[in-house]
Amino acid sequence: MPPSITELTVKPLPPEEALAFAVAGLARLDQVSALQTALADALEQGETLASFKKRAAAEAEERGDA
Repeated sequence: MPPSITELTVKPLPPEEALAFAVAGLARLDQVSALQTALADALEQGETLASFKKRAAAEAEERGDA
């Protein structure tokens, strides 16, 4: 039997381990992972938001996600 809420212990995590990435409207892990990678690349390269949106939409369409 799982522990009750009164028995639950939460341990703090370092920030780099506590980060979560979620995207509304994407259900499959491969979709979320692809978008996360594209976003990391955009940030690293200094890409504009408008350019990122166009590129991400095109990549999603190529994968058949759109």
